[in-house]
Amino acid sequence: MARRHSQSFVVSAPPEQVHRASFDAVADATGQPARLNGAQICGSTSVGLTSWGENLTVEVVPDARGARVSIESASALPTQFINFNHKKNVEKFARALGGRLGVPVEPA
Repeated sequence: MARRHSQSFVVSAPPEQVHRASFDAVADATGQPARLNGAQICGSTSVGLTSWGENLTVEVVPDARGARVSIESASALPTQFINFNHKKNVEKFARALGGRLGVPVEPA
């Protein structure tokens, strides 16, 4: 498995609302508090049996259909080449975001 996984989604909701919901969805997906780094929303997962942890980075930008959300899950440890959790982290985030907004989160 790769050291990172990225995906973009389109959400039919105002970008400001999506940004606030994304902040909470990162915390839901990681089990840790989210933090802001400029316009990016960041979060980290804990160390587990299958990983030394991952860093999630989310960006929300306006789109003609509402908002475009880009998320990346990357290994926290630069020397970790195999990680099976990145796609799961992105999927958890998408489910949490859709649940918080009450609208579908569609791959872009």
